[in-house]
Amino acid sequence: MASGFERLKLDNGLRVVLDPYDAHGLVGVAVHYDVGFRTEPRDLNGIAHLCEHVLWDGVPKAQVNHILQSGGMLNATTQADHTDYYGVLPKAEVGALLRLEAQRMSVEETSPAVMRREVQIVKDEIRANIDGQPFGGFPWMWISEIAFNAPENTHNGYGVDRVETLTPQQLDHFLQKFYAPANAVLTVSGSFDQASIADQIHEAFGAISKRFERSEDSPVADPPLAEDRFLRRSDPHAPHPATAIAFRAPEAARPTRELLAAVVLADVLVDDPLGRLDRRLCPTTGVTDLGTYIGLFGNPFDGRAPLPWIIEALHAETITPQQLVTEIRDELATIARTGPSQDEVARTARRLASQMWRSQDQPLGRLLLVGSMELLHGAAEAVQELPLQILTVTPEEVGAVAPFLAQQHVAVLSLEAAQ
Repeated sequence: MASGFERLKLDNGLRVVLDPYDAHGLVGVAVHYDVGFRTEPRDLNGIAHLCEHVLWDGVPKAQVNHILQSGGMLNATTQADHTDYYGVLPKAEVGALLRLEAQRMSVEETSPAVMRREVQIVKDEIRANIDGQPFGGFPWMWISEIAFNAPENTHNGYGVDRVETLTPQQLDHFLQKFYAPANAVLTVSGSFDQASIADQIHEAFGAISKRFERSEDSPVADPPLAEDRFLRRSDPHAPHPATAIAFRAPEAARPTRELLAAVVLADVLVDDPLGRLDRRLCPTTGVTDLGTYIGLFGNPFDGRAPLPWIIEALHAETITPQQLVTEIRDELATIARTGPSQDEVARTARRLASQMWRSQDQPLGRLLLVGSMELLHGAAEAVQELPLQILTVTPEEVGAVAPFLAQQHVAVLSLEAAQ
């Protein structure tokens, strides 16, 4: 899918990425704010997600309904390192979506009544998505608590124990500081009129006050674990136990060869039924399902370092979390000694590249990846480069990552099933 990226920057600091290509009459608009639940001060856990809700509610319902009735979709998420608002709709309505997001960006304060309502909605979300279903929030809600040392990196996003104690003043201060033009990237991707889009963006966003002086990102220092850490939780809805084991992924300011090799290694280990751990564990130990991924939500390119490298397993009670750790370390040590085969790496790389290309064939998938890559790494072009780069990863590069992981102390989250 060919594309020539163009960048703009407004006087108020808003960074803009234009990604024109033939999306069959559809256009996507996303605003990525450089704030997530790892941005929160240690005593304000949950405020980023609450701000997402407040801003979602802070735009006129008539404009939202117009976009939806025109065939568009809208959504928002709070991630560890960013918050995004996005939509995809017919290209004739791109101006309406730009104006909607500009109004959202203009919100600087909220009322106590709105805050109380959104706090209740967040609590309902926790009850439905975390407390009310099997394996709710597993493992991302709790794994950071033991996988990292710095308080900023241990937040769980929802702020289960804190969200009710937040004040309107704290919320308004957080809104004004982080949800501002100079702390955001606007992405327009797909079928749009290249001759007029810049004028439409300036008209919608140009008058918003700057409010925030963006500084260079300074990563939070988070030394490696000094010992294995264990956390046990009980899930009354789970039909059987589950375990998640978190290593640290290779650290990099942007995707590097080492990180790409770690991505390939994850799938060399778990690729049912051909993965190394699938063959080692599933036939004999009571492990019924395995997953391996980088990042809390499975996207290695959608966050800043430090990132967890997670293996999760659903299993019978006949195997313990410590036994799983031992088996995984043994397999990593084997790969470190002998390396993966050329066939393993080539097969895995082809599958991963194919998945990346398929994601980019969808306007929404491409939109979100372009926006987050530009915000976090200043590298929107990497969207096109990553599938080609992953095809060139070698067995030697994958083998070199294995000892880096095998020698680490790990965080082990075990979920006990209902009796």
